[in-house]
Amino acid sequence: MRVGFDISQTGQAKAGCGWFADSLIHHLAEIDTQNEYVLYPTFGDVYWDAEGPAATARIDEPKFRRGLSHPALAEAQQFWRNPGDDFEARLGAPDVVHANNFFCPHGLRRARLVYTLYDLIFLEHPESTTEANRHGCFTGVFNASLRADFIVAISHYSRRHFLDTFPHYPADRIAVAYLASRFHRKPHCARPGKLARLQPGRFWLSVGTIEPRKNHRRLLQAYARLKAQGGETFPLALAGGKGWLMEDFEDFVDKLGLREDVMLLGYVEEAELQWLYQNCFAFLYPSLFEGFGLPVLEAMTLGAPVIASNTTSLPEIVGQAGLLVDPMTEESIFNAMHRLATGQINREVLREQSVARAGEFSWRSAAEQVRDLYVQVAAQPRLGELPPERLPSSLRGVASSWESYAKGDPLWAVLTWPDKKGNKWNPEDFFAVGRRDVEALLAYLQSIGASPRLGRALDFGSGAGRLSQALAAHFAEVHGVDISPSMVRTAVKLNRYPRRCQFHLNKTEDLRLFPDNTFDFILSLITLQHVPRKYALQYIAEFVRTTAPGGIIVFQVPDSQRDAPPVSDPDCDDDIGGAKEPVMIMSGVPHGEVAQTLTRCGARLVDSVEDQCAGPKWLSYRYCAVKLDRDQGTRPAP
Repeated sequence: MRVGFDISQTGQAKAGCGWFADSLIHHLAEIDTQNEYVLYPTFGDVYWDAEGPAATARIDEPKFRRGLSHPALAEAQQFWRNPGDDFEARLGAPDVVHANNFFCPHGLRRARLVYTLYDLIFLEHPESTTEANRHGCFTGVFNASLRADFIVAISHYSRRHFLDTFPHYPADRIAVAYLASRFHRKPHCARPGKLARLQPGRFWLSVGTIEPRKNHRRLLQAYARLKAQGGETFPLALAGGKGWLMEDFEDFVDKLGLREDVMLLGYVEEAELQWLYQNCFAFLYPSLFEGFGLPVLEAMTLGAPVIASNTTSLPEIVGQAGLLVDPMTEESIFNAMHRLATGQINREVLREQSVARAGEFSWRSAAEQVRDLYVQVAAQPRLGELPPERLPSSLRGVASSWESYAKGDPLWAVLTWPDKKGNKWNPEDFFAVGRRDVEALLAYLQSIGASPRLGRALDFGSGAGRLSQALAAHFAEVHGVDISPSMVRTAVKLNRYPRRCQFHLNKTEDLRLFPDNTFDFILSLITLQHVPRKYALQYIAEFVRTTAPGGIIVFQVPDSQRDAPPVSDPDCDDDIGGAKEPVMIMSGVPHGEVAQTLTRCGARLVDSVEDQCAGPKWLSYRYCAVKLDRDQGTRPAP
């Protein structure tokens, strides 16, 4: 397979996008012995680096070669905006094209398009960039939502933000590949001459382009307050080139009386940056918006205590290893700096935690993930060839009613306790019920000898994430699925485990979001009771398909109404909700049909017990099944 790879931003003045492409392609060269790569020094009609053809990344390996480049922006614009019949031939006849600089090409007829998604700051904070940059970024990302056969997001935050903004894009075609640090600690790191004024362990550091979203002004105000209240303090070093809309930044420094305390280092070389990270008293990053926050991870790799924002992707990267602050308040930034400067927080503990956390991110892992993705996307239908995702009419009614509840009172819609109606659920109490229920369920599974492997779990009908988050305390990875967009948004908003717990909107009567043998454990409670019988059985079959051999499936579904005559429509048995509320259909599936479906699909029924989930009018069962190894007809050993 041949991969065309955009290296246009890997030249001398690399920023975040450039470091991603540069690091990824070098690690792909280390681990990919099968595929060929064509590297594009110029790519697209917006970004232009006159030095690009000479200064961008070079890989001296037989399977890597440099591809098409253009000597001037006008020629590049002509080529990319007007792809001719020989477009792909001039690109080197790739099977996959990977775009890394926000530009999204059109005109590919055979090759699959992979698109790197960094962030959508141009939508969230349009004031933080220029009109030209805003237009170029939005055009690229919007076109990717229409054309990209697969999207690589650099954080779960960016992935969620994209899917919320472009809900038409299939969620199963966007995955997260984390960045990693390019630095490794050097025991004897010589201080570069440019940094002679800085003493090891006696300066604050912030790294990033001087632009509005990096929040330098508020950081300087907090620093000025620290200096005023604490007397003499360490100098503040700012490393990064000057960006847009910050022409008066040096005047701002002067107005705060910080000319002798703040060092504007400009763009620093890699050796200089290594020394800064490794020797700062602490690293400060109160950014307003990040798609990832690579400087934070780089600083943590080299043992810097970190103070960073509690917004966007940064909590996902920092975890519990740093101090998180509200970037909108000078007070919050000041308090964290003051606590660290006065020893109220143990700096050495933070250093150790930083290194440990950074060790969880690896460029090799990211490269392996992207390499496998190339193989996957080359074998998939192109985006435009996908069948339309559309729920059948009977399920659309369920989805519509559920969406109405989700918009009005989402937590009560999941747990309909009478005294909690009217948005009276406290989220902490709500999730505590979920934790209690999951702990009881796991104890039950242990008692019947059906404890699941604690790898990947699915919460089908996840609602606001009550059970998903409880499962995330036990499983390495949890996926929640729901048919209500508003409920998925609520779950994402309340999610405390963004790295381990993901939520998906399901738009079909199956689980095509997931391949065969994906999960070690599947759980579905108070969901199938609202699904017509035909589709309840279909979803049960999908549970078996997506469960790995030896995996455990637990689900609840009513059998029939108690003391009631048979109904004429077996797929529409009863309803809940008053005349002024949306109607949620109640349906039943006979116990025998459930057992037959499990057996037919390759699972063994381990246990079934009556439960009260469907209320007193219904006879309801909770089922536990194990997926068999078809070759042996048994559950494989864990």
